[in-house]
Amino acid sequence: MGVSLDQQRRAIANAVIPVIDLGPYFAADTGALAAAAADLRDALEGIGFFILVNHRVPQDLIDRPFAEARRFHAQPQDVKMALRMNEHNNCYMAIVKYAVWTSEVNANEKPDLNEAFFIKID
Repeated sequence: MGVSLDQQRRAIANAVIPVIDLGPYFAADTGALAAAAADLRDALEGIGFFILVNHRVPQDLIDRPFAEARRFHAQPQDVKMALRMNEHNNCYMAIVKYAVWTSEVNANEKPDLNEAFFIKID
């Protein structure tokens, strides 16, 4: 017998976001690469996302995309809609225009109350 939707929701609500520390790998600790890979696999298979720490990505490189996202979303709606989502699900997704109807976790009956900008590389 499978796990019920209610059990799945409770498991997600009680889940802890995995934190993957790359510090030991950069310090050349024995077994650190295998341990980080195992942690990543577990995080992606068990939760679906994770927090990466001690990754050596400069803070400025992290901050700039967030600043650009704030700048883009602060524009008037007609400017954003000029870049509306295409048939490949790239570009601007407007608020209350889309919904995830295929979720096994959430019985979605209403469009999402968020907006986003998607960029993918083939």
